[in-house]
Amino acid sequence: MVRRELLILGGAGILLSVPLGYALAYGLNGVLSEAWFDVPTTFAIFDPAAMALPALLLLPLIVRPVIRRIRNQDLALLLRRRSFG
Repeated sequence: MVRRELLILGGAGILLSVPLGYALAYGLNGVLSEAWFDVPTTFAIFDPAAMALPALLLLPLIVRPVIRRIRNQDLALLLRRRSFG
């Protein structure tokens, strides 16, 4: 359950970063073009895949230490101290 939640949140973050990155690049390009000179920017169709695919492939390796730490915690002690969340 923890692994699924971490993978869903990580995947959603990676997938949301693509349109937000495009919007940020478009907005900053417009602002910087007024202050400096116009920089032609082209977006290819495979750019999001080139950015997101390695992150999605490495996501299970990234969440492994988090899952290990959660599994190694003493649940009774953790709930007794209420040091969670």
